[in-house]
Amino acid sequence: MSWKGFFNNYKWKLKNFFSNKDPEFITKALISANIGAYFAWQVVPNFMRNHFVMSEQNTIRRSRYYTILTSSVSHTDFLQMLFNSITIWFFATPVTYSIGPAGVLTLYLSGAVFNFFGLYSRYKYKNHYGSIPISLGANASVAAIMSYFIIKNPWQPIMLMFIPMPAIFLGLTMLYLGDNGRENTYLYGGLGGAFIYLLRIIRK
Repeated sequence: MSWKGFFNNYKWKLKNFFSNKDPEFITKALISANIGAYFAWQVVPNFMRNHFVMSEQNTIRRSRYYTILTSSVSHTDFLQMLFNSITIWFFATPVTYSIGPAGVLTLYLSGAVFNFFGLYSRYKYKNHYGSIPISLGANASVAAIMSYFIIKNPWQPIMLMFIPMPAIFLGLTMLYLGDNGRENTYLYGGLGGAFIYLLRIIRK
C-alpha cells in the first residue's frame, strides 16, 4: 500500500469511528489516556518503562517505534500530567469544532512524531551520532494543538497567568521560554501543529 493509500485509509477509519461521537469526546479521551497512563506508572512501572518511554534503547535499538506515540500520554510527574490535561481541555475542544475529532487526534500524534524527528536530528547529526534522550509526556503533543489554535486564531483572547492577551503572545512566549531546558520539545511539537495547519491550507 502506498503512503497516500495508507493515510486515506487512516483518515476514513478515523472519520467513521468519530462520526457519531460528541465533539468533546476526543478531548475527554486524550485526558483520560494521560490520567490512566500516570496511574499505570504507579502500578506497573516496569511495563510502562518498556512500552511508554521513548529513548535510544527503547525506540531505536529495540525497534519499539510505537513508543514514539505511547510516550505522548506517559507521565511520571503528577503536576506535569495535570498541567497538560488542563491545557488539552482548554485548547482541544475549540480546535475540534474546526477540524473535527480525527483532526485533533492527528494533531496530537503529529506533535509526538515531530518531537522524535527533532530529537533524532539534534542528537544523531548535530551531536555526531549521539543517543537520543529519554522522552515522555504530552508536552510536544499539547504544543501541536496549541500551535494550530494560535496560528488559526492569533488574536483570540486567552488567559495567560490570569492576564487576558491575544493568543499570538502565548505562541511567542512559548518560543522565547522554550521548554525549560527539556530538549526543545515545545518547539518540535509546535512545528507538528504548524505542519498540519499548512497541509490543510494547501488542500483547500
